Amino acid sequence: MNELQPLRFHRILVPIDESRPSHNSLAVAAGIARESGATVVLAHVAEMSYSQDRNEMLATYGEHIVKDFERYGQDLLRRTAESDTFAGIEVEMEELFGDPARALLDLADRKNIDAIVMGSHGRGAWGRMILGSVSQRVVHEAKVPVVIVPPHLKRAEEIEA
Repeated sequence: MNELQPLRFHRILVPIDESRPSHNSLAVAAGIARESGATVVLAHVAEMSYSQDRNEMLATYGEHIVKDFERYGQDLLRRTAESDTFAGIEVEMEELFGDPARALLDLADRKNIDAIVMGSHGRGAWGRMILGSVSQRVVHEAKVPVVIVPPHLKRAEEIEA
């Protein structure tokens, strides 16, 4: 048997929104980045029903609505990148449009991502069957390791308190 070389993470993709699972994934990604010296690529996906990309969103909803989505996403990305969680870590930000799983997988390919860290909303089998699951699609289609952070993660500061 050949000796395996340890994986080195240089670029970690972290999709974000304002949910608890997303917050938990930020803590995990920051820990990995600190240990490995990796850059974190924060991504927010603006998703609206039946729209696959920014141009379709513009045609369907108009410039005002799309600009509002962009402002919200860019503000969320900026606040997250500037938070204490990422102090001393190199952070890049990406605002994406369309199907979340497809947009994240395409970004991972374009940005030479080494790992993806994302939260799971924990909807279970019924939710996946009815709604689909972004994390499930990413796990099955990604070409890099994917860390799924559970929605009820006990973080270190919660355990020590």
